[in-house]
Amino acid sequence: RVLQLHQSANKAFARERYGAAQKKYEQALKWASCPTLFANLGAVLLVQEQYAAAVRQCDAALQLDSENYAAWMNRGLALEAIERSLDAIDCYDRGVSLQPDRCEPHLLKAQTLRKLSHWQPAIEACQKALELSPENAEAWYLKGVCLYRAMRAEEAKPCFEKTLALKPDHSPAYFSHGNVQLKTGHYAEAIASYDMALRFQPH
Repeated sequence: RVLQLHQSANKAFARERYGAAQKKYEQALKWASCPTLFANLGAVLLVQEQYAAAVRQCDAALQLDSENYAAWMNRGLALEAIERSLDAIDCYDRGVSLQPDRCEPHLLKAQTLRKLSHWQPAIEACQKALELSPENAEAWYLKGVCLYRAMRAEEAKPCFEKTLALKPDHSPAYFSHGNVQLKTGHYAEAIASYDMALRFQPH
């Protein structure tokens, strides 16, 4: 019965039927105390923006399995959402220690460090993400943003260009590229980049 409920919950989650998935995970947990079930319940609460509840379920998963990667990542995202950024970084660091070959925890850490305006550590986290995933457009973009904010516009420029080579409709990268061109006195190029940003801007 637990397996059936778990599989049914996973299917509901995949179909974005989050309320149904939550109920099925909760039902399954009445039958078995399983770290994967707690972690999955935490994930479905996270997407429903029930952040404090998501943290509690991730904590329950980690009490049973302190090396549950998904629980650490989801716990970090939930903590980030309730403005506990430093605690979120600790979760991402734990994710790095558990799965050092994955780009995700480095990129999430970089995003949080950017939010805290810790530019150099954020740049370093982006670089680690890119060493693992060189074609990750968001990592290139984030690195460029942090370099720009750290007053290193010339170094930021190729990051935005790489982002656009990988994802030609990335409106924020065009806008940021325009900012670099403007800052470095290339006004015609800045206008062209801003025009492209407007062309691809989501509506």
